[in-house]
Amino acid sequence: MGKECFQAFSGQATFESRLQLEVAVALRRAGMDIEEEYRDARSGYSIDVLVRRRPAAARPVGGKSLQAPSRRWAVEVDGPTHFL
Repeated sequence: MGKECFQAFSGQATFESRLQLEVAVALRRAGMDIEEEYRDARSGYSIDVLVRRRPAAARPVGGKSLQAPSRRWAVEVDGPTHFL
């Protein structure tokens, strides 16, 4: 039963609001690497905008080349008809 519930929950259609689209455009213009309506595989939640930080170029530290790990975060655009 749990698997069926998860599939029903995570399979629901998503709808982007005009505000959400405007936020995504602004993030792209700011040079962010984004993915709209990202579906988290573990929780099944749809994330309005997933932002990925581009890793910095590798830099030498103590004779080794180190690269900062890539990071990502979620942006939820809430309004009068859109809540998480």
